[in-house]
Amino acid sequence: MTDRTSRRAALGLLASAAAGAALPLGLVAPAAAQLGPAPFAPTAALPAGIRFRAIGVDASRLARLGNVAGADTVTRVLTHQLQGVFADLMAPRGAAGATLVARISSIYLASYVGTRSYSGRDGGGNNDNLDGVGIVSSGGHVLAQVPILSVLDAGYSGAWYQAGIDARRLESICYHFAWWLRREMGV
Repeated sequence: MTDRTSRRAALGLLASAAAGAALPLGLVAPAAAQLGPAPFAPTAALPAGIRFRAIGVDASRLARLGNVAGADTVTRVLTHQLQGVFADLMAPRGAAGATLVARISSIYLASYVGTRSYSGRDGGGNNDNLDGVGIVSSGGHVLAQVPILSVLDAGYSGAWYQAGIDARRLESICYHFAWWLRREMGV
């Protein structure tokens, strides 16, 4: 009987969905139901020909969470990568321009680099993540806020046993973040 009831319930749910009946919000849009409104409003497109007079990184949240050395390292590496990716958009020294700040909220480098760190069950994984938002401002006004969640396979930068692998992984995830930030800004 349980199988028949389960089948009936599933068929009824599918039939109501096919008929256009509204499903409970938690079933259709769990992210919207759980996360609520966006943390900031979408911004307009950046003006054509925008130039940056300064590029910086704010990793103070990482430091507040107790990872001061990690915050300093992320700031140094990501600043270098942003300057490289946005090099052609830098204003000449002394010229006016906008400011680009990447505010980093979290970084995660997987503890395992390889094919899998789990045995087929939920959990584990081997992705490196860098989460933040690119903020463009000029004259005291925010022109754009672009959220970026950069995700790379931990093995992307090489084998786990190679010397300097963690530094290469950080370089890779920071470059990935900078490249996607530029792409999403449309510049």
